[in-house]
Amino acid sequence: MVLVTVIVPTFNRKEYLKKCLDSVYKQTSKIFEIIVIDNGSTDGSLEYLKKCKNLKVIENDSNLGASVARNQAIKISQGKYIWFLDSDAEAKSEDCLKNMINMMDNDSNLGEIGGEETFFDNKYQVRISNTQRNQDGVFIYSTSVKNREVDYIATSNCFVRKDLLISVGGFDPGYFYGYEDNDVGFLIRKLGYKNVIDDGIMAYHYIDKQTRLSNFFRFHKNRVRFLVKKENLLFLLFLPLIDVITTLKILPKRIEELKKRELKDIGWYNKEKKSKDDHIVVKVVKLGTSYSSNLFLAYLWNLAYLPKTLYTRRNNKFL
Repeated sequence: MVLVTVIVPTFNRKEYLKKCLDSVYKQTSKIFEIIVIDNGSTDGSLEYLKKCKNLKVIENDSNLGASVARNQAIKISQGKYIWFLDSDAEAKSEDCLKNMINMMDNDSNLGEIGGEETFFDNKYQVRISNTQRNQDGVFIYSTSVKNREVDYIATSNCFVRKDLLISVGGFDPGYFYGYEDNDVGFLIRKLGYKNVIDDGIMAYHYIDKQTRLSNFFRFHKNRVRFLVKKENLLFLLFLPLIDVITTLKILPKRIEELKKRELKDIGWYNKEKKSKDDHIVVKVVKLGTSYSSNLFLAYLWNLAYLPKTLYTRRNNKFL
């Protein structure tokens, strides 16, 4: 009997993918199936996958996005539980899956569990996945967490009940990449379940900067769309003003970050604009210009697609 289905979407991450799957094969608990969705890789990933044993592969001709890929796998999954891993993530412990199963079996109030450690401030630390009403990409980091309740679990390492995924309708393809896990986590909490991270079920998330389609426009487009789907009308009317206030509020922290980092290391800064290190004033101007212009474009996009988003708010079914 298959208790757990491991789902891994991938696109041109062959070397990371090997680490990811090796960490799954090494798990002490073996009651699982693995489904990898290849989104049109051209780096030999598909050829590598075809050599792997005990593995199902879904082949897409092009990059359909993480949401579509995960939904494809959910539809053919056989497990009671689903374990989502990003292909640039690696289970930290060989007992990770065993610990996840035990946690879920012993607490029926748990919806999602997991957690990720990313490289921050010269060491791997737990990244806390919380979505405040208008959180703007400022993550909280910790060296250790024990049964900490959060808003959502990042799908880089997320263990969830399959029946809950079906109940909330799966992943919204409208996000393509980014905020799709926030969306699912919010809907699961709305049903009354808890989402929890813990040291015993962590994964290292290497965050492959070469293939992640991150930029300020996509970030804000998805963030505003997420808020339109979940917030009340009064809040949405004041959202542009709240955005301005939030930006000013986090500006000092952003400036401190920029003193220590180059623009090329800022995850949501447009890849095509990344450049060599500059003076702090130049970096602030460049980042601020990119941030504000893409925020404006994100609002325009959401206005254009508002009817579709409002329909999805009422009919969030993608499985």
